[in-house]
Amino acid sequence: DNNNNGFLDNLLLRFNGFIDVEIIHNTIVDNDINDESTIIGVSGAVDLDIMNTIIDNQDELILTTAGENFTVDTSCTLVNETGTISGTPLGIFAVGYVNPIGDDYRLASQSFAIDSCANAGGVLMDNENQNRGFDDPNINNISGPFDVGADESYFGDIIFKQGFE
Repeated sequence: DNNNNGFLDNLLLRFNGFIDVEIIHNTIVDNDINDESTIIGVSGAVDLDIMNTIIDNQDELILTTAGENFTVDTSCTLVNETGTISGTPLGIFAVGYVNPIGDDYRLASQSFAIDSCANAGGVLMDNENQNRGFDDPNINNISGPFDVGADESYFGDIIFKQGFE
């Protein structure tokens, strides 16, 4: 809350020291840190991999680094800026959420994030406990049937649409 609670609010996530970090299938969106800082801070010998993740925080930089001997790699990642991260993010696109004003960050039916990734491994279920890798027949796969972010869209499933099972 921009220092109203006595904290400086400089970073949403901070990784320091000799650690390996994997951020896989996450949706990090609408975090107001303070418009002069970043979402992720890396310091020291950190190996950070960001895969199949949405980082969509307008007016915020994504990454700040300190020290040396760190690595940061991205794959199949939708971001709000590409100036501070390395790797191969998909880039900057309007993601397309169901209702961001109402804090519903599930993927809208024609979201660019649907069927855009190969399997990053590790996470078999999405944030609604649905299987990952649903291949929407209405979307042309970019790199595979997995969706970017925490939500696997089932809007193209005419039998089980909207979780009705």
